[in-house]
Amino acid sequence: MDDDSANLQTIVNLLKLEGYSYAVTSRSPSVLELLDQLPAVHLVIADIMMPDMSGYELLERIRERFSPSELPVLMLTASNKANQLKLALEKGANDFVSKPFESEELLARIGGLTRMKTSVQAARDAEISFLRSQMNPHFLYNALNAIAELCMDAPNRAEQLILQLSSYLRRSVHFKHLDSKTSLMNELEMIEAYVAIEQARFGSRLEVIIDVDADVNRNMDIPPLTLQPLIENAIRHGLMSSIRGGRVMLSIRNLNDTETRFTIEDNGIGITKQRMDEIRQSTDGSNGVGLWNISSRLNLLYGRHLQIESLDGEGTRITFDLPNQRQSIDGNGGYET
Repeated sequence: MDDDSANLQTIVNLLKLEGYSYAVTSRSPSVLELLDQLPAVHLVIADIMMPDMSGYELLERIRERFSPSELPVLMLTASNKANQLKLALEKGANDFVSKPFESEELLARIGGLTRMKTSVQAARDAEISFLRSQMNPHFLYNALNAIAELCMDAPNRAEQLILQLSSYLRRSVHFKHLDSKTSLMNELEMIEAYVAIEQARFGSRLEVIIDVDADVNRNMDIPPLTLQPLIENAIRHGLMSSIRGGRVMLSIRNLNDTETRFTIEDNGIGITKQRMDEIRQSTDGSNGVGLWNISSRLNLLYGRHLQIESLDGEGTRITFDLPNQRQSIDGNGGYET
């Protein structure tokens, strides 16, 4: 981002030569729009002095969503004044380059920051591998026990559950990254497979309703393991903690042409006010790890959070909105606003 067209073109030429994908803009607000549209950003390069929104304000907005390791920011400055550089670092800049800049220096700093981002991504990939390794044995144990109980008395039903289990496992491990995407259809089919196995275990104690409006695009992209863990959380902690069980409902509605609302609601035991405060105040997932992880991912990818309402003894409702339209890259290999 730079309002000087000559500087912007110089940087674009350097990025092209190095094989980077890029997006360029001469307006600060457009950076925030591009962060919503682009599938993955490794670095923001931004001029400090801009006419509509300064680089300092842009930094603050970016740091509301991304930590310095999640999205590095390299600031361009026409001044070497210590107070300006200090302010940029305090507001979350990772590094800065003075203008006019040397091409070698700029590329070196870009390379260092993108390598840092790549190493953070590798750590997150390891995290999702760990989460999957923890999820599968727990669920497998319960599912196989349920199937074993049916083998003698209801072999056909046992066979159906084995197929459902196979479908669930196949769909739950097809992605590699926390910020990769799956289709809504794939997530719904995984939920149906999961629910079929849980209903075999809990019988009449468990009722699950999936209500998707006809105009919802089932091919829309959503983060994997978003809906299913919320359904699982509602069943395990909301409903089955009570001897009477209960009902959980997933509803999906289009709010307008660009937004889709997801609601997971149960009539289970609810969450106490103290527990709710602990979940909301957690900054590292130590309280309510499942809810925290999902909310953290939605914030990272879309700048959204889970909205949680709960009454102790009455149930819980979780709501979040996601964009339902995908953006496409132009024919030149980059975005331009």
